[in-house]
Amino acid sequence: MKWAVGLVGAGVAAVVLVGLGGCGRPHPGAGVTHREQIESAAYRTQWATRAPVRRGDAVKSCYLVDDNLYVLTHGGDVFALHAEHGLLRWGASLTERDYTVYPPTHLQTPDGHGPVLFVTTTRLWVLDRYSGDVLLSVPTPFPPSGSGVGDERRLYLGSTDGHVYSLAWKHALGTEPKERWRVMVGSPVAGGLVWQAPDDLYFATQTGAVVRCGARQKSFGWVQRVGGNVVADVFVDDTGVYAASLDRSLYRLEEASGAVLWRCRFADPLRSSPVTVHETCYQFNERDGLSAVDINTGLVRWQRGDGLSVVGAAPGEVVVRTSGGAIEVLDAATGATQRGFDASDARVAACNLRDSAVYLAAGDGRVECLRPEGVPYLRQQEVAASRAQLNRAPRGTDELIAPPPALPPAHDADPLRSSVDRRP
Repeated sequence: MKWAVGLVGAGVAAVVLVGLGGCGRPHPGAGVTHREQIESAAYRTQWATRAPVRRGDAVKSCYLVDDNLYVLTHGGDVFALHAEHGLLRWGASLTERDYTVYPPTHLQTPDGHGPVLFVTTTRLWVLDRYSGDVLLSVPTPFPPSGSGVGDERRLYLGSTDGHVYSLAWKHALGTEPKERWRVMVGSPVAGGLVWQAPDDLYFATQTGAVVRCGARQKSFGWVQRVGGNVVADVFVDDTGVYAASLDRSLYRLEEASGAVLWRCRFADPLRSSPVTVHETCYQFNERDGLSAVDINTGLVRWQRGDGLSVVGAAPGEVVVRTSGGAIEVLDAATGATQRGFDASDARVAACNLRDSAVYLAAGDGRVECLRPEGVPYLRQQEVAASRAQLNRAPRGTDELIAPPPALPPAHDADPLRSSVDRRP
C-alpha cells in the first residue's frame, strides 16, 4: 500500500491514498502473541498483519466497529482493517500529534454501510469506511466533548461549551455543514452521544444530568440527575441506560422514562464507561478493578482486582485484559479464570461485545485477531474474494449488515429551520 500525507491550505492535513486496490494482506509473521501460549488457552491466530505506522509514531488505541477494526496512532493517523480477514482497507492522517481523536462511529444509512465519523479537536471527518474517500473534512466548529453520531444527512455532537448540536452535513446549500439546531444543557457534555433507533439521543453532562431527547426535532424526552459528576460516556442498549458517576456509583436507568432502576456503589469514583453483555454490566475503577454487576438486581457478582477491560464475550464466558498484560477467559457467573495467555506485547485491545474473538495491537503496528479453537480457519478463497471488493461495500449476502430501522419522517425539511432556535 502506498500511503502519503500532503498539505492543503494553511497546514491542514489531507489524505492522499494511492493504489489502494492491492493493499493489505495478512502477514503470518506479524503476530502479537506466542503460538504455544495461545494454543494452551484453546485459542489460535485467525489473522495477523502490520499497519504501516510511521517511524517515530506508535499505536494508541483500536476500536471494533461493525465490519472494521480501526487502529489509531499517537501521531493522529488511522488505519482501517477488514475485521474478519485482516486486510488493510486504507490509511489516513486525521490530525497532528497530541491532538485528541475520539472513538469512531458509523453513520446510520438505510443499506447499513454508512461512512465513518471521526471527531477530533481540530477537524470533523466523514470518510467512506471501505475506501477511505473523504466525504467531509471541515474545522470543528466548537470544542467537542467526544464521539458524534448521525446518518446520511445529519450529525449530532456534544460540546464542552454546554450545548448539543445538530449539523446538516449533506444539503443543497453548499459544502459547509449547516447548524440545524442546538440545545443548551447547562454544563459541558460528558463524553460522546449515543443514538438509539429510531430517533433517540442519549448523553450525560459533567454536572450529572443524564438526558434523552429526539434527534430530528430536538424534542424533549427526559432528564435524570445522578448523585455526582459524570466524565464517562453513557452506555445504552435494550436493557437500559447505564451511567458511571464520580459519586462512586453506577446507575441503571429505564430507557423510556429515565427512572433509576438501581444504584451500585464502589470503592472509588467511576471514570470509565460501563459495558453490558449477557445480563451483566462490567465496570472498572482503580481500587476494585473490574466488577461484574447483575443488570437485574444491581448486585456485584464478582470483582477482579487485576481486571482492566472486557475484550470479548460468549455465553457463560467473558474475556478480559488484566493489568499484568494477560488475556483471561473467565466464568461469567463467578469470575474464576478458566484459561488465559500472555499478551504483554500488546499496547491495546479492542472491546468486542459480540463474540469471544480477541483483537490486539502492538505499538509498532502489529495487529492480530485470535479466535477460539473450533472456529473455521480462513480459506484462501475467502480472503481473495474479500480483497477483490476490499474498498467498496460488501455485496455478498453473508457479509451484508442489517440496516437500521427506518427513521420517522421529518416534519420540517428546512435544514436552517432552527438555527437560531434556542429552546430546549
